[in-house]
Amino acid sequence: MLLAKKQGNWKSNLFTHISYFDNEVDHNEDNFLDVPKTKQVNVLNRWEYKDKNYHIGFTARALAEDREGGTLEKGVPNSYVVDIHNDLLEFTSKTGMKLPNSPGKSMGFQTSFRRHNQTAIFGNNDYKGLQESAYLNLIRQTYIGNSNHKLKYGTSYYADRYTESFSGNINALFTDKVRTDLMTGLFSEYSYNWGESFDLTAGLRADYYNNTEQFNYLPRLNMKYNPTENTAIRLSAGKAFRIANVLVENASFLASNRTVTIGDLSPEIAWNYGVNITHSFRLFGRDGTINADAYRTDFENQIVVDIEKQDALSFYNLDGKSYATSMQLDVAYEIFDKLDVKMAYKINEVKTTFGGVVKIAPLTPKTRGLFNLSYATNFDKWVFDVTANYIGESRIPTHELIDEEYSAPFKLYNAQVTKKFRKFDVYLGGENLLSYKQKTPILDAGNPSSISSAFDASLIYAPVNGRMIYAGLRYKIK
Repeated sequence: MLLAKKQGNWKSNLFTHISYFDNEVDHNEDNFLDVPKTKQVNVLNRWEYKDKNYHIGFTARALAEDREGGTLEKGVPNSYVVDIHNDLLEFTSKTGMKLPNSPGKSMGFQTSFRRHNQTAIFGNNDYKGLQESAYLNLIRQTYIGNSNHKLKYGTSYYADRYTESFSGNINALFTDKVRTDLMTGLFSEYSYNWGESFDLTAGLRADYYNNTEQFNYLPRLNMKYNPTENTAIRLSAGKAFRIANVLVENASFLASNRTVTIGDLSPEIAWNYGVNITHSFRLFGRDGTINADAYRTDFENQIVVDIEKQDALSFYNLDGKSYATSMQLDVAYEIFDKLDVKMAYKINEVKTTFGGVVKIAPLTPKTRGLFNLSYATNFDKWVFDVTANYIGESRIPTHELIDEEYSAPFKLYNAQVTKKFRKFDVYLGGENLLSYKQKTPILDAGNPSSISSAFDASLIYAPVNGRMIYAGLRYKIK
């Protein structure tokens, strides 16, 4: 539900969402729920103030969610419990101020505060985590000589405290383990604009991280060139730094009987490069767009998520090569009035060193394709949308119950019809219309006890649910 209100220079939007699903769905009859039971309440409120010199925004968000899965029966021999709970409170603010006596110059201040509590039970594995975060960012914009040469600079501060506990299939249990990440940074960014044909942005960050007691210098460069009115070429390069939270980010792998091993992990550091070419054209009197992307990431260090052994889930620092290359081509064209077609094809090459051997990253499709048709009647009273997705093969880690090294490619078909009225919309749609499903999503489902190293519900590379038909109502209150 959306509630919007405006009074003077202030305006506010209230968004609310409630989800409730309590049915037991087990189409493949493996005694495991295909769809988790879900209860969720999500509330978000935005306030915004804007006048000639000031732009102020506040956002408050609250989320409470419960998800329950596992076997249909609980508390009996060979039962398996999946129970995930999330509580999230978040507040953000943005304040921008134009300097009245200095046109083109401004200042801004951003804040973010978050408290996220999560508990997750996957059979014998029991995880509890609490994140408490604060972020402050002060930025000033000015120019050098004239407004074609803009300069931004400022300082930022991150503070994250994680309190975690884990028991179950792990080589070293821990309770209320606290990690505090403090990051103090300085940054600057120079932008040059040469009419409508060329833009350049160069930036540099210097962040001091308390746990390594080192400065991390992160340069970046972005360029845009328009050789013609209808063509744009963009180039980008930069260095990235990230602190991983391995258990939360890879929670799906805990739905197995793998023994978890966590090494002495360092921050992830990577170099990113990319090029994008966009060209607009007219064909048979209709508009179209061609877009081509190529991006590459090379890791200096990466947290390797190793599931190459059937009974082990290991997290350790990269020792060797790791890179990701992706290329994508997409075309959009108006066939005739109100009928648009979009086509896209993507190629991924993602490789990492696992235990000294460079391999294709598991469960990552090599290729993806998309074909979309959308049609709208006059004034968008009726909107029709049909999408076909192609998902290529993925490498499957070694497992005694899987003979294939790669998954089979498959296609997914989705469709939706929307009828718009003056104050509300009604829609009807379907996902996975041909009901394609992974044949055996849960391996050794009849024996989920911790004794069986073959039990694994994490090697998912295709849908586990069949056809889903849905209907809904969108109503806007002003």
